[in-house]
Amino acid sequence: MTRALDRPVTLVIALTINNGAILGYHMVTSRVLGPSRYGAVGAVLALTALVQVGTGAVQTAVTHAIASAGGAGPWLIGVPQRRMVGAAAAFVIVGAVLAPGVQRYLHLGSAVPIAAMLAFGAFVIVGLIPRGVLLGERRFGLVAAATVSGAILRLSIGTVAASWFGVNGAVAAVAGGEAVAAAIVVVGVARRGTALQATPRPLVLGRSALGLAIAAYAGLWLFTGTDVFLARHLLASRSAGLYVAASTAASAALFLPYNVTSAAFPGIAAEAAAGTATTFLRSVRLVAVLIVGAALVLMVVPNLAIAVLFGHSYRGAGAILVLLAVSNGAQGAIGFFQLHQLAHHRITALIPWLGLVALAFAADISHRGPTRIATEALITSVAVLVMMASYSWRLEAQARSAAADRDR
Repeated sequence: MTRALDRPVTLVIALTINNGAILGYHMVTSRVLGPSRYGAVGAVLALTALVQVGTGAVQTAVTHAIASAGGAGPWLIGVPQRRMVGAAAAFVIVGAVLAPGVQRYLHLGSAVPIAAMLAFGAFVIVGLIPRGVLLGERRFGLVAAATVSGAILRLSIGTVAASWFGVNGAVAAVAGGEAVAAAIVVVGVARRGTALQATPRPLVLGRSALGLAIAAYAGLWLFTGTDVFLARHLLASRSAGLYVAASTAASAALFLPYNVTSAAFPGIAAEAAAGTATTFLRSVRLVAVLIVGAALVLMVVPNLAIAVLFGHSYRGAGAILVLLAVSNGAQGAIGFFQLHQLAHHRITALIPWLGLVALAFAADISHRGPTRIATEALITSVAVLVMMASYSWRLEAQARSAAADRDR
């Protein structure tokens, strides 16, 4: 039974449920808060991209190290885990110092949303090494349980908290869900370590691999959140709220392929070490199907999607959604190719930084409205995708050629 739950499809399903819960959360909060206040929630949640910079990178490095070594455990993670606890404390302290400035920049009436975001970041940091270990060992069932539990709690609490406490409660619900998810993976790894009789192996993270992963994640996650952040800062509150709604609806084209990417990465990392390419070829086809399908649906019925998800008060976001469906779909594919290049330890994983700089520069110069920002996000996303995809296909061609030479 345990082996059946540890299949990659289990994680894909769990992440899809998580996406649905996130969408449900936004459907509820957008209706309860209205466009102006909902824009504030979206901008604060966009700051979680900053949390993903280091945490996603470390988790990826852990998963890569364990998957490349065959995934056999248990692993000694006491030292790196204590470092992560210290990093969580430092994150909260630094964030508290910067909070007043961020509050003014985003025009927030209270510091509570920033405090909740800091708590969210601390829980993510504490849980990232255990989660990376579980993924590297391909114990997808426990990661799936943590993901679904956190998603359900976030949605259920958010529904009530947004009604009672407005923006403050809506953001606090996100932190509560992450606390539950972190607790599940931490306890799961600890219990397995005490149950196994094998000699534990030390978890060693190469500095160059970790540094590249951190830099790559910085570029990608800042790139995907830049347009929303700029919209909140540059546009009027209602226009920013419409932009956030369109971006949230378009996130289906971003996160559906990411579900496959997360489940496929351990296999891709193992195959990169072995010089094969089976997982990549299967996964890239599925990623393409999910992106094209989600983007087409959103582009065909944008106004209906906005009305169903957010209500008629968000009328006008449909035109933005058409553009962001393509933009977010391209960013979802970029995430897949970036992890593929990280598995091969290639510096081309940093290409999203180019898109980030180009988008920030263009939006700051020509911020004439939400449609213009969305158009600029689309152009830069497609350009980055073309560069990333071209290099990944070249890597796979080299791997197939090397494999053919070995078979001769």
